[in-house]
Amino acid sequence: MKRIYLFAFLMCCSYGLAAQETLIEVSAGNHDRKDAVIQVSLSKPLRPGNYQLTNRKTNRVLPAQLADSITLIFIPEAPLAARTTNTYILQRSNRKFKSPVNVEKQSNGLLVKVHGKPLFFYHTKEAMPPPDSPAYYRRSGFIHPLYSPNGSILTDDFPAGHAHQHGVFMTWVNTTFRKQPLDFWNQHSKTGTVAHAEILSINEGPVFTRIKTKLRHLSLVHGPVLEEVWTITIYPFTEHFLFDLESEQVNITSDTLFLNQYHYGGLAFRGSKEWNRHDTMHFQNDWQIRTSEGKDNASANHT
Repeated sequence: MKRIYLFAFLMCCSYGLAAQETLIEVSAGNHDRKDAVIQVSLSKPLRPGNYQLTNRKTNRVLPAQLADSITLIFIPEAPLAARTTNTYILQRSNRKFKSPVNVEKQSNGLLVKVHGKPLFFYHTKEAMPPPDSPAYYRRSGFIHPLYSPNGSILTDDFPAGHAHQHGVFMTWVNTTFRKQPLDFWNQHSKTGTVAHAEILSINEGPVFTRIKTKLRHLSLVHGPVLEEVWTITIYPFTEHFLFDLESEQVNITSDTLFLNQYHYGGLAFRGSKEWNRHDTMHFQNDWQIRTSEGKDNASANHT
């Protein structure tokens, strides 16, 4: 049985200057830390370029990467035991650290790999539904497949009984626009849909790789209503996979889009066909999910 585990890490960092050295101190707090992503807000901006951190105790060197001029991200080179501290020296680097996360451009989308293992595929071209489903279910601007580290597929597209759901996707259900109902989610309502617009940037780096894409939420009567930017940040872990997905949406019309209260909508995850009871050919068992807050199948939804 496949299980999905969602974890959150919090570590304490301090940043300071001493004798011409830029020092960053990382404290584990009350828990052992492994594969933690550290983000430091710098007091002064840094010039673009390659950076490294040197552990003052061990002299081990690890890459550090700028997310922007005042935000530095790195991953400690070894686990950090509870109630211990590491201090690093930040320096510009002449070394060219390899990028462990790579993005392959394909004719219909982007395939992301971590140390050669497939992580997910983002669709830039419309994926067409199977022959037994109407063409209005076609969709772009979503993630599928999403893989586990052992290669299992965790998502589904055009699933049996729910052909309008697409892997990891973002869309609204119950909205009102120009005094009319507008449903971007249920494509069979024939009022709206969501589509990929363009790839804004792809930046591969030694600590993280970041993809930015633009999507449009479309009224089939009035045209584009929302413009959305996905920022996907992928980290180089293979024992488990880890990435952040940020969505920013802007109404690009001169009219108000009302997001009415509803019991689902927004960011969605369509699970594997092996968990879909409607798919009698592929169903194996119900999925089991546990979040970092201990929530399970019954309590995790809408959290």
